[in-house]
Parts: sequence; structure tokens; C-alpha cells
Amino acid sequence: MSRHKSAGRPNSQPVRNRDDGITSGPPRSASETETVALASLAAQCRDLTADRARLSQILDNLPMPVWLRAKDLSLTWVNQAHRVAVEVDVGVTPSEQNLELVPGLDADEAQVLARRAIEKGQSQAERRGFVVGGNRRSFELVEIPVGTGEVVGFAHDITERDDAVGELEHYSDASAEIFSRLQSAVAIFNVERHLTFHNDAFVRLWKFDESWLELHPGHDEILENLRQRRLLPEQIDFLAYKNAILDQYTSLLEPHEKMEVLPDETIVRSVLSPHPMGGLMIVFDDVTDRLEMERARNTTDAVQRTILDHLREGVVVYGSDGRLKLYNAGFREYWGLADEFLGSEPHVSEVVEACRTLIFDASASASEWLSPKERNIENALEREPRTSRLHLTDGRTIHCSGKPLPDGPCCTRTPTRETCLEMSKALWHPIRAKPYCNLVAHRHRHSVQRHGPNNPQML
Repeated sequence: MSRHKSAGRPNSQPVRNRDDGITSGPPRSASETETVALASLAAQCRDLTADRARLSQILDNLPMPVWLRAKDLSLTWVNQAHRVAVEVDVGVTPSEQNLELVPGLDADEAQVLARRAIEKGQSQAERRGFVVGGNRRSFELVEIPVGTGEVVGFAHDITERDDAVGELEHYSDASAEIFSRLQSAVAIFNVERHLTFHNDAFVRLWKFDESWLELHPGHDEILENLRQRRLLPEQIDFLAYKNAILDQYTSLLEPHEKMEVLPDETIVRSVLSPHPMGGLMIVFDDVTDRLEMERARNTTDAVQRTILDHLREGVVVYGSDGRLKLYNAGFREYWGLADEFLGSEPHVSEVVEACRTLIFDASASASEWLSPKERNIENALEREPRTSRLHLTDGRTIHCSGKPLPDGPCCTRTPTRETCLEMSKALWHPIRAKPYCNLVAHRHRHSVQRHGPNNPQML
């Protein structure tokens, strides 16, 4: 422009307008060209000022402190959240007062992080805790170098995150304390499949060297160790067996239970569950003794049921909840009830209702039946030894006896039809009464000698 002016020639150079468009106009004089250029520069300055104001407004609305450092690392600008944190008025500038976010630090100490960011050419972060608004808060301070030699910084409040981490650590410590007291063996593996926790029961069950477990071996290493000591079930393809277990880290969604028999005939129950923090938690139990007890109990139950089924008397046991828990063939046949009905554990009221036609006149009304029904229910659940006599609608008269059992249920016994007829004949024919009584006495003596006088079968 000055070149054209000194030569006295008009300027026909293109002029950049406000919208960065280039226009070519007719040749202008030097003064006119200067006026247009100055107007364009003024428009650009106004645009830059407006953009800066918008950016400043955006940064002021951020809920975190933000600041800008000059090349000498001194603060040149801070946003509103920064001012609130350091408790200064809006009109105060960084040049008038030390506005460093961390209290108690001089300028050099506060600029250490920014200086390290400049030296390394990348963002740097550190954690700081200080009081803001009367409450102690934890912040992560970040300083980011920019191409102009300046440094932009911000502070992220991580108090809630730290509190959550603290609660999680407290929960983990409490869980570890609980697991350590369990009789079940517990092992926890992280997402990298390394052992991160085990209790004493785990060491005892698998006979591990605890110092080796403190090295946090991998799950595959533990399986190999158990295989070498023959503490895993014999496998034709051990690699497939091991991979099937390790695949649970990515495929298991719900707890999975399995039973395994070891070479020494120990039976181990294991429950694999996905851990909330990733990885697996496995709980082991030696159930050998329990299963042997269950087998012995089942055998005893089968023997007792066989004995009951061979009794000539009908026997029924009602639980403390009033539901039928046990019966024999004599009871079923005497009352004419189906196995499907008795096997569904009906309530005593349902059993009495099913026997209504034998206990009460079928033509009677429901109101007339209610009283004897309630009486029979009360007799069946009575917690004291009792005897009663029932006159059935088919002409039979039976004698019932009941006795509470030690664990809560009630046992009721009724003579079978053959026993009733036999007793009736003996009572009505005095000549035959003596042989019958001798027969009863002989059976009683034989039962006492075989089972003992206090055996439940004698009740």
C-alpha cells in the first residue's frame, strides 16, 4: 500500500472482507485503500473480541476451575469456578493477587507441575487435597502445554470418586475378613487369572505351601500343581479339562456348581461365580462326610419305611405345620386313600375331609360335619399322648392312639381291619380270648427283645 502511495498510483489490490471473502474493486487512491484495510482489521478485531467473550463465558460456566498461564508460567486468566474456589471477587485479576488454586503455596511451588508439562511436552497431572468452601475436597490438577508456549490448566473434583474407592476398599477388607473365618475354602482370581485372595481353609483343603500362594500364581499354575500332586480327578485329556475351567472367565454369567471325586475318594463340591470386580470366585467344600451321612440316613429311612409298611397297624405322622409327612401301607389301605394324594403332603384337614364318608354320615349337612371335623383335626395334632375310639359308617370301630415326637411332629396309630376283627372275635368269645392275649404278649416280648423298650417302633 505504501509502495503505491509513494509512486502516486491508485491501489487495485484485492481487499479481504469480514467474512474472509476477497473482493476486487476499481482502483482506489492510497487513502481510500488504507481506510478499507483499517475497517477490515477493525472488523476482525471485533470478531476476535466477540469470540473471546463467548469462550470466556463458556469457561466461566464450567463447574471446574480453569486457568491460563503465560510463558513465564504466571497466571493471566482464571474462570469463575476458580475464583469461587480461592474465594476472591470477580474484579480481582491474577496480577493483583495470588490466585493459585492450592492454598499455602508460593508461585514457584504452584508452577512445578506446569514447568514439568513444558519440559516433557505433554499434559501432567497430580492429586491434591485442600479445603474449599469449608469442606476438604480432593482434586486432580492437570496442566496442558499449548503451542504458543502458554499452559492451560484445570482441576477435577475427585472427592466422590475417592470416597467410593474408600468404601470399596472397606467392603473388600470386610469381605476378606468374613471369608477368612469361613470353614469353606475360598479363592478369588482377578481378570488376569491370578490368585488375589485365599483363606486358611483353601490352604488346608488343597495342602498348599502358603508362601507359594503369596506369589499370586495363575489359575493354570494352580491346576498344574494340583494335578502333579494327584488332587484333581483323573482326566483322559487334562488340557481340555483345564481349558474348560479357564474358559469360565469369559463365559460364566451365573454361579455354576459341580461335584468332583478325587483319587483319594474325597468328594469336593465347588461353586464358581463371576466376581463383581472381574475374574472368578470359587468356593470349595469337602462334602465326603455329609454325603456318607445322607446315604446312611437314606438307608435308615428306607429300612424304617419297610418296617412300617409291614406293620399290621396304620401309621401316619403329621409335621408341626399340620401336613402329612409319613404314612405306611396299612394307613393307606385302611382309609382307602390314593398314594398320589398322600404323597402331596396334604394338610390334616384335607386328610380328614377325604375320610369324611367313613367318619360321618355322608347325607349330613356341612354345618353338622364341621364340629366332628374340627374334633378329629384337634385329636390328630394334640401335643399330648392320647387314645380315642372311632365308630365308622361301615360298621367298624377302631381304636386310635397318638403321641408327639421329639422333633415336633405327631404320630397317630390305628389298628388295621384284620387286627380289629381279631380283637373283636377275642373279646366276644371268651374261650378264644386267652390264645389271642398270649399271641399279643408273644409279639410284644419279641419286639422288645429286638428293638428295645424305648425304640420309636414300639410307640
